[in-house]
Amino acid sequence: MSRLIRISKLGLFFGILAISFIQQGCVKDNGDYVPYVYLNLVLGINTDLAHLGNHMTATITPDENGLGIIRFSNPDYPEIPLGLGQILNGNGLIIHRLDAYIYEVYDITCTFQAQIDYCALDRHPDYDGVWDCPCCMARFLYNSDAYYPIEGPAAQPLKRYPATLQSGSLIIRN
Repeated sequence: MSRLIRISKLGLFFGILAISFIQQGCVKDNGDYVPYVYLNLVLGINTDLAHLGNHMTATITPDENGLGIIRFSNPDYPEIPLGLGQILNGNGLIIHRLDAYIYEVYDITCTFQAQIDYCALDRHPDYDGVWDCPCCMARFLYNSDAYYPIEGPAAQPLKRYPATLQSGSLIIRN
């Protein structure tokens, strides 16, 4: 009888352990995943991005017709339409230039409840490299390899897109 009770207790233990693992696998995520948007952009380094210096950022956001508009972190440079009238899907992009040959591209959508809110970030007016979410008040800061949340409810860094330099152009495709 005592051996049967030990086996039952051991079985109960493993049963509870298995149920807890199953429940953890079924828990919904926190909604921090940015929805997929199709990207196929070609930006001229010496034309579209001519005003983007090392350690500077530019944004590309869609106008009312869905055509991309480039804005630079330096307010002295004018905003310009994206070359060849290219369509920009989604909220827009942040282009971060590290040096002459390294560009990183991020979605400008806040990662907190992105599937629900789909909220576009705003450049912080006083701090370069800081982005604020007007919906949830999250704040993102570039830190060596990504834009990480430093305040607010967001837990995931901004979504990064592949970008390659080829023949004087920055190609952004997913």
